[in-house]
Amino acid sequence: MAQPVFTRLLILMLLVFFSVIITTITLVRREQQVIAEYSTNDDGVLGHSTTAKLSSEDKRKQKFGALDFSTEVDCDYDCQMEIQKYRKKTITEQCAALGMASNHHNTTLNPKVIRKLEHFLVLDKYKIIYCYIPKAGCTNWKRVLLVLSGKANSTQSIGQKETHVLTSKYIRSLSTYTISEAKYRLENYVKFTFVRNPFVRLLSAYRDKLEKRTSLNGVFRKDWSKKMKKLTEAFKRYRLRGMDLNTTFHEYVEYVSDPQNNLLDPAEEHWIEMFRLSHPCAINFDFIGRVETLDRDTNFVLRNIIGISPKKILFRNSTNPTNSSDGRLLQKYFSDVPRKDVRALYQRFAPDFKLFGYEDPISLLEED
Repeated sequence: MAQPVFTRLLILMLLVFFSVIITTITLVRREQQVIAEYSTNDDGVLGHSTTAKLSSEDKRKQKFGALDFSTEVDCDYDCQMEIQKYRKKTITEQCAALGMASNHHNTTLNPKVIRKLEHFLVLDKYKIIYCYIPKAGCTNWKRVLLVLSGKANSTQSIGQKETHVLTSKYIRSLSTYTISEAKYRLENYVKFTFVRNPFVRLLSAYRDKLEKRTSLNGVFRKDWSKKMKKLTEAFKRYRLRGMDLNTTFHEYVEYVSDPQNNLLDPAEEHWIEMFRLSHPCAINFDFIGRVETLDRDTNFVLRNIIGISPKKILFRNSTNPTNSSDGRLLQKYFSDVPRKDVRALYQRFAPDFKLFGYEDPISLLEED
């Protein structure tokens, strides 16, 4: 009798022992979770940790926001779709924040709206609409459209000036269609555009069109330099013969940022705000590419939107590069501009920064 009692007692003790072990392990794990949740945050303050609070939306931004500007990361179809979702969501939110939201003019077109869509190029054969923005890769995209339309054999064979001439001649703009025709195309064709960091785009326009005289910018440079240097009519009449006008970058910034020069009609397309050309709060774009991710975004459009291999239509390198995307070059040019003028310039182009998801140029806006 003693042995069975002893056995039952031993079993009972073992059960109690294992129960204590399991309870202890559970409590330790819970304590670790609490510590992780209430650890110090990024500012060194005790509270909920930043990592623990990340929502699925924050994690998506964290992942694809980095990819948005990276040209080194391999980005497959799903990756591109996520980035596009993020870019379009940013536009929707900022349109509302800036008081520019609309229910898309696709359904409320009128002659006045149609006339503003002259930068929207249409290829009926491929059912695409490309909104071109000068200094954002548009010359190369025009070359692609000319090849697709059969007006050129290769992107490599078309010069810069010839590209713009042939595009004006052979590629129809949405502004030339009737209201019903334009509405049909906006509702049924794939719409895409390419944008660029606003300040980098402005620097590129200056270096291309004003800084030095070239065979391509002679008349343009002379005419706009007169305006930017605020020369009197008498000076223009008697002193300009044979004179080479050199507009400084500071003079250029002063002119472009002056509110009195913002309402020109027609406005100069090379330094007008991108949103005034593309109307992102009125037009529901299917794809928004960036010069910062030009190769990746271009290949995606060619392969997945137009339906042609990037190998068949070579996206040509710029025939008139300004190297303005070099951050050091941007800092160099803006270092000679007083901060009050840089801030005035930013005030004009702030909608472009916000709508297209570019970070504010804090280092250029800070006090000297």
